[in-house]
Amino acid sequence: SPYDINVVGPSLREFVKTNLDPRHSVNYTSMERDEPIEPILELFVIYKKKYFISLLVMRVLKILSRKKVNREHLTIDTLQKVISYLRDDKILTQICYQRLKTFKDNLLFEEEEGKEQEEILEMEFNPHDVKQVLQIAEEASNFLLNVCYTSTNVYHMINIPHAIDLLLNLMHVSALQNAVAGAIQSICYVKRGKAAVRKAAGIPVLCNVFCVMDKHNQIKGLRIIGALHNLSTDLETAAEMRDQEKFVPALLQSLNALVDMEEVHVDYLASVAGCVQNMSRDDQARAMIKESNAVGSLIQLLVRPHAFTQKCAAGALLNILGPDTEPARTHFKQLLANCIASGQIQDALSFV
Repeated sequence: SPYDINVVGPSLREFVKTNLDPRHSVNYTSMERDEPIEPILELFVIYKKKYFISLLVMRVLKILSRKKVNREHLTIDTLQKVISYLRDDKILTQICYQRLKTFKDNLLFEEEEGKEQEEILEMEFNPHDVKQVLQIAEEASNFLLNVCYTSTNVYHMINIPHAIDLLLNLMHVSALQNAVAGAIQSICYVKRGKAAVRKAAGIPVLCNVFCVMDKHNQIKGLRIIGALHNLSTDLETAAEMRDQEKFVPALLQSLNALVDMEEVHVDYLASVAGCVQNMSRDDQARAMIKESNAVGSLIQLLVRPHAFTQKCAAGALLNILGPDTEPARTHFKQLLANCIASGQIQDALSFV
């Protein structure tokens, strides 16, 4: 039988072993489209009571979805099945029980020494086992992260009932936060996605996660601030973000801290600066920025050797200055241009 566990299991395991790390994955470097993902997902349905097989299937889906050519041929039904699994009452209850907890154990499955292959493949899935549930949910979240890099799938996610609600629910689980935030970031890149996240009451969720996260962990925070940056391009949404009591102070505190750091992730700094610029279009938020010491940080960004960050800082400063300040505004624009040019010259000289 093509679905014999002793045939399927070793095949899945070997594929995962040789392709799990994208840096050494032959599958990832191949430009060719793989076999349709749907039959592989069917294995998940057949073996949903087998823990290790279920985990392997989700890892295979994650690996295959790294390739653009595979993502482009996914159907909404495939995404619906993964969403339905995560929304299963027993699974979601166990996942959400972990709200804001840090799962300290290694989530990567490690085979226990001395166990036979057949014994591992036959391991029963226990929906009450936190580690089992989170391991599979983590791989499913990574799959959703990958598929959302393709715009067609973003619209699929928007159209699937309760998909956005699910992602926002999963944002409270530290082990899943990074992947889920990345999916939400992609969804918030399009207008319908912004509206869907806002309608699902996602603004308080994302703002709160940003406020409580470790601001020094820029890699983990990159996708969260990226989602907020995308959301803040809409003026009404920016106003709702401003109304979250702690958000603007936390955003400005993050900006000030980044300016003083020796090592800064450029994309993280750019998203923070971009979010500050977008927030500065809102009258009340602009007043908060003006009254804080963030203005000094924005001025320092003007001479940083990164064009997008410079542009965001300049835009925020012009917004703070206000539209009715001519001719001072004209002179200030010239000053900003000189500062930006100075930063670019310093950057060029660093390569000489």
